[in-house]
Amino acid sequence: MKTKPVLEPLLVRALQCEPVQRVPVWLMRQAGRYLPEYRKLRQEHSFEELIKSPELATRVTLQPVERFDLDGAIIFFDILYLFEALGVNVTFDDSGPKVQSPFTSGKLDTSATRMSFEPGMFTHLAESLEMARKKLAREKALIGFVGGPFTLFSYLMPCVGESALLQARRLLLEQPGTGKEILATIAEVAGALAELQVKAGAQVIQVFDTWAGILPGDMFPEFAAPFIDIVLDRINNLGVPSIYFARNTTHLLGELKKLKASAISLDWTVDLKIASQVLGPEKALQGNLDPAVLLCGNNVIQDRVYKALRQGGESRGFVFNLGHGVPPQADPGKIELLVDTVRKGPT
Repeated sequence: MKTKPVLEPLLVRALQCEPVQRVPVWLMRQAGRYLPEYRKLRQEHSFEELIKSPELATRVTLQPVERFDLDGAIIFFDILYLFEALGVNVTFDDSGPKVQSPFTSGKLDTSATRMSFEPGMFTHLAESLEMARKKLAREKALIGFVGGPFTLFSYLMPCVGESALLQARRLLLEQPGTGKEILATIAEVAGALAELQVKAGAQVIQVFDTWAGILPGDMFPEFAAPFIDIVLDRINNLGVPSIYFARNTTHLLGELKKLKASAISLDWTVDLKIASQVLGPEKALQGNLDPAVLLCGNNVIQDRVYKALRQGGESRGFVFNLGHGVPPQADPGKIELLVDTVRKGPT
């Protein structure tokens, strides 16, 4: 059996359920508004400028790793830029993304989106990954990501928030055939975008399917799982570990076990010990500290981190993370405490 190099990143080994000397840690939205160095860049550049400049995107990607010595750097990008390959216009301002919905008639129409993935559309992303990999220490993992098909589908609705999620479910129930065609198209583009990232240097790909947990147990296997696996197959064929993340998935743990992901990332509403028992030893776990804990006192942070470490220890492979992203109002000092506590291990 071929021995893997010692310098293969700790995070990658944990996701592959290999023995590791300690639990690796990185955080969703670890690069962003809570960091003073990021806010300084945002005073000088728009969000889109930061994304589309490889030099700036690399700087933002590496900021939290340089400050906190995290085990992974996630590339600075946004899942909604995938829409450029579908012919759907998306813009960003201080209030968030604006997607020009192709379904303003209230019905689904496959002609409203096209499948035209051209790597040249994402040259800036590939260059950002290549640059970040060169600057990142070898023992640190470089993480790429794409959106999950259902979550991206929900952003195509002609409304936002809870209304969009209601509309997405309604349209899938009323037009299941057309809905599946569109989900398959999104999945193919997401898979191609994931492959581009791996070829540019990403060693892990996370699929952010934030809203898939709002699907009931009988809809997830029909309208989410087959399309998630299209993306995961593309990633797995490249030989890198994959992470699947969705919120509010306690009712879906049995379905998540069937997915082809190397690891399942869970939010704070899911008990890690129960998840480990249901998902079994072949899946690594990632998660799942409540981001609200970062707004608490030091004792609370340490206690909650230790609890997550003890529960996560039930899994053969475990990566410490939050149950969602770092809150914008979080104190960087609290992040430092969190990382130090994870490194010391459970008590």
